[in-house]
Amino acid sequence: DRSIAFLDTALRRRFRFQEMMPDPQVIRQYVGNNGVVDGVDVASLLETINRRIELLYDRDHQIGHSYFMGVRSLDDLLDVFHYQVIPLLQEYFHEDWNMICHVLGCPYDPESGKPTTANPLTLIKTAILVDSLVEGTEPTELEPRPRYIVNPELTQAGVALEGYFKAILNGNAKVIAKMEN
Repeated sequence: DRSIAFLDTALRRRFRFQEMMPDPQVIRQYVGNNGVVDGVDVASLLETINRRIELLYDRDHQIGHSYFMGVRSLDDLLDVFHYQVIPLLQEYFHEDWNMICHVLGCPYDPESGKPTTANPLTLIKTAILVDSLVEGTEPTELEPRPRYIVNPELTQAGVALEGYFKAILNGNAKVIAKMEN
């Protein structure tokens, strides 16, 4: 950051800066039918994840509306989450998957890796890693820990993606309500 500090200062002296926060109205205007694509309100989805990001991190790390401008189907929306939103959240939260799962409405217990929601339609799944370090050897005394992955069910033919995205909007109501209060 220090290496670009002088460049940043020079640019600020020469240009006028205007803050542009994510604008769900742009999505409502240009994406789908008033921001709804195949039954999923993409604009509300953006508002929901950004509200959670602001609560968990800060307002300057919200997801921009431009990521969603090319969404024409739920497969497009899945691509946006899989290749842009989730990697961005991984960077923001330094691979803290528990925080990422809170943003995506699918929180897990960080100790056990078990979901803290009854929602079966989550973008992120977890499995517990234990056993041994080398196959065929005795189990180690390492504590089991969860391994998080993008839900592989999402890429199977015929999966109804609508429920997965609506689940983000609903999230785990109890956990989200606690975070917001």
